[in-house]
Amino acid sequence: MMHTVDIFPSVSEVDFSAGADISGYAYLLSTIAARCSREDNPGYVSMMRRKIKTASMEWLANVEENITSLSAGDALTATESYDTVCSIVYGSGADHKFVSENRLKAFDARIHGDETINQYVLQQAVTREIDRHNPKFFGYPLQWKSVRLDRWHKQFRHGMCLTHESDYDILQRVSCLLSNDLWAFETRNESRFKQLLFENHRHYLDSMLDPIQNAGTMQKTESNCSLLITNCSLDEDYSLLIANYSLLISGVPFLTQEEYTTYDTRIRSALIASKETNRYHREALLLTIDQPE
Repeated sequence: MMHTVDIFPSVSEVDFSAGADISGYAYLLSTIAARCSREDNPGYVSMMRRKIKTASMEWLANVEENITSLSAGDALTATESYDTVCSIVYGSGADHKFVSENRLKAFDARIHGDETINQYVLQQAVTREIDRHNPKFFGYPLQWKSVRLDRWHKQFRHGMCLTHESDYDILQRVSCLLSNDLWAFETRNESRFKQLLFENHRHYLDSMLDPIQNAGTMQKTESNCSLLITNCSLDEDYSLLIANYSLLISGVPFLTQEEYTTYDTRIRSALIASKETNRYHREALLLTIDQPE
């Protein structure tokens, strides 16, 4: 049975000088909104929607007010979350000017040497603007994205990385290749290439499962989830957990629902246990651990 969400933290508690707090609260808002959409109590749904909209509007106003004081990396993080919260309040008809302008600022900062901006987050941001047919991204940003995609495809042209890279970079680049249109590189072989690419890197997901889970798919109950969280190490690398989740999302076409649920539950449990996970992100994960999105 779905847990009723009666209270969630006030926007006034959010530290709008910290990107993790900003994005964590946005994720919590979107998680509560998603759960609310599955409730069958009309009175409760109406009350929660009012709370969610009020909190979302306050959050948006605070981000608009504080974004210029953030580091370039945190500003991009806030911008991606801003896009998410706008969709909660306005739906697909939201004005994306604020988002596109700040994505372009992040791109300009990155190409001028600002390494605080995560290149993989920026790659996704640029792709979203291109998919929206934003003409401001059809010049150098499109070229920047295409050059990196070409470079990463060459690195993995045989299904495995041909250069020495960190596990984090391998996971992120594989995820990027899986989630992008590779027709220009692979033509009719695109599906087979992506299947091979995923299967060659699926071991990253498998390595997160304990021997019992590897022996068979876990039945997802609250008690099992609680046990998983308890058994997760506080020292698991947070960035690798996020990268593994990127691989999981991009690998959806190659997984059964049962396989996806098993991996998803394990990663969420590890993120909940991680000491690096933001407080609002953790609270949102606790709400989703027994009800996957």
